[in-house]
Parts: sequence; C-alpha cells; structure tokens
Amino acid sequence: MDHKEFGVLYLNKNMIGNVKPRNYGGDMIDYVLENTFELKENYEKFEGGTLDAAGIYALGKAIEYIENVGVENIEKHLKELTEYTIEKLKKEVKNIKIYATKNTCGIVTFTIDNIHSHDIISILNLENISVRAGHHCAMPLHRYIDEVSTLRLSFGMYTKKEEIDYTISKIVGIGEMFNGNI
Repeated sequence: MDHKEFGVLYLNKNMIGNVKPRNYGGDMIDYVLENTFELKENYEKFEGGTLDAAGIYALGKAIEYIENVGVENIEKHLKELTEYTIEKLKKEVKNIKIYATKNTCGIVTFTIDNIHSHDIISILNLENISVRAGHHCAMPLHRYIDEVSTLRLSFGMYTKKEEIDYTISKIVGIGEMFNGNI
C-alpha cells in the first residue's frame, strides 16, 4: 500500500453485503437522510472519496512487470535460493535450528543456540544486512517452538547467491565473536 492506503480487495459478490468499509466518503453513498445513510450495494461502497489514480496506475504497471517476468520464474528462483540457504546454513553454522518445511519458499527462519537473535541482527545491521528478528507476528508459534525470538532471512526476485554467501559469512563471524559458538 502507498501513503493513501491504496490496495486491492477481492470479494465474492455474495460477501459484499457482509463487509463494511473502513473509510467513508463520496461516491459510496446511495442516499443520505438527516439521521441515517445507505451505502451502495456493490463494489462502489468501498471507493469513498477521490481514488488514488497514481496508485492504481502504478499497481497496474507492477502487475504487468510481474506477469512479464513470470510468477513461475520468480517462484523457481526463490525456491532455489531457499534450498541453497538452508543447506549452506546447515553446513557452515553450528548449533543452528532451522524452522522450515520442504515447501518453504523465500523465507528461512532460524535460531542459533546461546546467541539472542537481536544480538545477531544488531551486528548484521552494522554491515548493512537487513534481516528480521523477533516474533514475526507469530507469538503463539514461538511459544510452541519454545523460542523467545527467531531470525528470518527473506529473499526477493533480485536476491543473488553471493548476497546469501556474504550474509552467512557474517553470521559465522558473529558466532565466533560469541565464544566460538559457530
């Protein structure tokens, strides 16, 4: 979403009556009385106020770009990077726990025994390596796996293996800094 909160909502026609708009504005109202109003019964009830023409145009161009690259090509690239990263982490990082399934794609979540994920992320940030540490909006899962927080590497369509190699080499260095843990 951009600054004007432009987004896409896809609803079954039968569900439109059950969902209320988040914001209200012109063009979504069927009629207004002194003490009540009635919303339109179709998609227009979600389009209050002036639409974000630039956001709509940009989204269309982004969809065209993704279609030209090919979703299947992006997925293939992300799966290859994910498998590569998991194998490399297993090989080079001792005391690592990787939380992934066979179908994991584009994200690798892990912990390293005796090193808090926030310590690791703080050092990686100094190297301009952007990773995520914490609960990742999944506190119940973290309680289930008995972890305070985890690290998450996320890949995009432009991520290269060399970037993964560099990141893992820094993780290895951090482990050595913490009493030779890795």
